[in-house]
Amino acid sequence: MHKPFRRRGDGAALLSSWARCHVLWSRREATVRVRELGLVRLCPEVSTALESGRLGTAQVAELARARANPRVGDEIAEHITQLLEW
Repeated sequence: MHKPFRRRGDGAALLSSWARCHVLWSRREATVRVRELGLVRLCPEVSTALESGRLGTAQVAELARARANPRVGDEIAEHITQLLEW
């Protein structure tokens, strides 16, 4: 689920729509990147692990995909420390 993107001057109501238009990402890539951003905002330790090299971009994409799952997504933040250790 996308949250509204506040920038309305260029007609983009969603961040993914803006990225598709201005960065020329595909619909899939924009969705993945917005999911990753949401994960990093919710769990800043993911960003720290990514910056230090303990976590790769593929792993961040998988964690973001798991967070988007309606059955388990709400539990990711509670268990992120353990997931990062694994």
